Amino acid sequence: MNRRRPLKRSILTVAFVSAVFWCLVSSSHAGRLEISTGEPVEVHLAVGMPTVVTFPETIKAIPTSADPESVSIEAEGSRLFIQSRRPGFEALVFVIDRLDRLHLLKLVERDPPDTEVQLVLPKVPPRFGDEPSGARGSTARRRSGSPIRRLLVAMLKGSRLPGVEVLEHDQVLAQSSDVEIRTTHLYAAGRYLGFLAKATNLTLEPFVLRLPEYQAQGLKAIAADDETIQAGGWTRVYLVIEPGSPY
Repeated sequence: MNRRRPLKRSILTVAFVSAVFWCLVSSSHAGRLEISTGEPVEVHLAVGMPTVVTFPETIKAIPTSADPESVSIEAEGSRLFIQSRRPGFEALVFVIDRLDRLHLLKLVERDPPDTEVQLVLPKVPPRFGDEPSGARGSTARRRSGSPIRRLLVAMLKGSRLPGVEVLEHDQVLAQSSDVEIRTTHLYAAGRYLGFLAKATNLTLEPFVLRLPEYQAQGLKAIAADDETIQAGGWTRVYLVIEPGSPY
């Protein structure tokens, strides 16, 4: 987002408050680690050679199975024991764990066979504003800055933050006979929403925004390039709001 003129910023902070899909796949025959994402995980079998597949949770049900004359399948806890009985087969097996998640296995004849396959679930990145697991409250916040302040600074600089989506937006936030504040962009930042707005002076005299007096439900921070807008002029205004929060 281009800056059109030097910024004279007055910041009022009201309160302080990646899906990285990883996959470690080693050679066949040794143990393999596979991500279970709803797509079939290929399991390599050979006649007479047992293979065990370990799931993230206890196995609840196997609604579909392979031909019992071609392959034997037995479940115990979170492990599924598979052994092929005759060559030239292929099967798709559905497995439901205790949390009702569906896992798909594609059984194929392949040499060398797998001895062990462990399924894991993809790691979901934390939303913007959520503290990393294991972080110690105030220490983590001091280290990285509060999410509200980081979002506000990013908006002031026109920069992007990981996990934050910037969308075009057009909505009147405040309007009177003297001034109109209309949004131009929305920063979707997890539990917070950042609004980049344009405040236009509708009078023939300089208008003072008086930011500390501006109130809105859930307002956490507000800033402007200039608090005083010249007659007929405009300035950018930045707001961070936490929906559902009364203050």
